[in-house]
Amino acid sequence: MSDERPAARRALFLGVAVLVSLGTLGLALFLGAWAFAYRRDSLHAGRLSRMLEERPVEARVSAGLQLEGIAQVGSDASDATLARVLGPDAAARAGDVRAKRDRYPTARLYAGPQHVYVVFFDAGGKAADTALLRR
Repeated sequence: MSDERPAARRALFLGVAVLVSLGTLGLALFLGAWAFAYRRDSLHAGRLSRMLEERPVEARVSAGLQLEGIAQVGSDASDATLARVLGPDAAARAGDVRAKRDRYPTARLYAGPQHVYVVFFDAGGKAADTALLRR
């Protein structure tokens, strides 16, 4: 009987140690993925804000984004275009775009692998506002 208790105790401690280790590993992987997504989104948002500081014309915006491999995928920000580019759940994610599209006469959609940039242009043809959407 005395031999069984230490063995059972060791197994219990080993099991707890494995669970704690796996939990810590899972937490580390989750936090790493969250931090990577946050950094990726902040880089895209920073790119758009720096672009707006320069107030470029539409041709310059299109050329610059095209050089980075981001293609224009829409020439308006209508619900139909958003649904085509973003998929069936576009309505839930495009509230910001709907609020801005009534203020500006022109909007263009540019799509990269993971994000869609919506650039709004004022009556003078210069970039006035943006929206960043995840695909």
